[in-house]
Amino acid sequence: MMNESKKYNVTILGEVYSLVSDESEDHVKQSAELVNTLMKEISGKSKLLDIKKVAVLAALCMASKTQHLETKLEQYMGKQEELGTLIDQVLASDSSPSV
Repeated sequence: MMNESKKYNVTILGEVYSLVSDESEDHVKQSAELVNTLMKEISGKSKLLDIKKVAVLAALCMASKTQHLETKLEQYMGKQEELGTLIDQVLASDSSPSV
């Protein structure tokens, strides 16, 4: 069952954005706060005033973090698969009839 879409207002760098999402209000607000914090950090460190450039740098930063997390997830899933195979092998050898 899909969640019902709702309209939310969030503020990022002083600008109010209206969003429609099927995510929870908490999720939307936390996501907006993450973007707001990152954009403030980038704007402060780089002294950029062009919000479009700040947004692109924030998007690149988030994309980089996402790629790193996806790589780690793939590694963990590979390890999980290896462990599952080892467990299956051990269980198969333990269930062999004793002579």
